[in-house]
Amino acid sequence: MVRRTIEKNGVDGLNDWGKIYLYFGCGDSKDFLYKEEWPEYTNELHGKFIMRTAFSRWPPYKPDGGKIYVQDLMLEDRATISEAILTGEAYVYVCGDGKSMSKGVEDVFMKVLGEARGGSAEKEGAVELKLLKEIEVFDRCLELDLLFFSFFP
Repeated sequence: MVRRTIEKNGVDGLNDWGKIYLYFGCGDSKDFLYKEEWPEYTNELHGKFIMRTAFSRWPPYKPDGGKIYVQDLMLEDRATISEAILTGEAYVYVCGDGKSMSKGVEDVFMKVLGEARGGSAEKEGAVELKLLKEIEVFDRCLELDLLFFSFFP
């Protein structure tokens, strides 16, 4: 969505948007879609666009030697993500393999939202995620086995 808006309207087309967080994950950096374009957006949008990537088959790894996934990055950024979603002042996008990431990403969203509401993923997090889905702020689109989650104000 961000890429399409920039292509259609230029960087100025995002002037009224809040911060944009993109989490991109895949097994190998060779599958990194549009990898030459993302750094340009970071520069052109002057700090408004923040991208985090996880390539599970490549270093860096966790201190215990385990792989790093998008879900791990999202948990590191839990305060930022929950504020962005609950205040509606930013956009959060997650992109990766729909077959293997979908459940894990939804679980992280429930955990992050549940904690932000002072509760648990199972109770408050599930309620928040359900509410976001009902008011169509949460958009989930599976195409060609790629997963795109987005939260937008």
